[in-house]
Amino acid sequence: MKLRKKRKQNNDAEELDITALLDILVILLVFLLKSFNDSDLTVDLVNELSLPYSMSRTAGHHGVILQVNKKGNVFINSDLLGNVDGDETFGKMKEVLMSEYRKRSTEKEGEKKKKHLINFVFDRGLKYAVINKVMNVSSEIGFGKYKFIIQGEE
Repeated sequence: MKLRKKRKQNNDAEELDITALLDILVILLVFLLKSFNDSDLTVDLVNELSLPYSMSRTAGHHGVILQVNKKGNVFINSDLLGNVDGDETFGKMKEVLMSEYRKRSTEKEGEKKKKHLINFVFDRGLKYAVINKVMNVSSEIGFGKYKFIIQGEE
């Protein structure tokens, strides 16, 4: 008679320590949430416009988009108004901004936050005097809130 050795069955499950794995997952989640940007604002950039860089990740809001490229051409919502060297350009800019202001003043009361916001997109090589003049004209119309649109690090 042959003796058979019975194998002992190991019914004890081995315990795994997943604390380190959970720590790593929490850290990854924090970094992903920090870099998330849910803004749906898109800006069609005009020709010859290079934006400054920033590390900021705040969301943009919808409003009038005023762009000035390195040649000094002024665009409102992608429509060319003229050059900053010409005095008639600022007259046109006042007219267009006034019509945008009136249009936004008649919108719903719930849209107050976005109503009188203007987004500035300036070329990084522009002189401060040009930026100051454009901002003064827009503030005279009544656009009290503004944002600078810049290029983020890719």
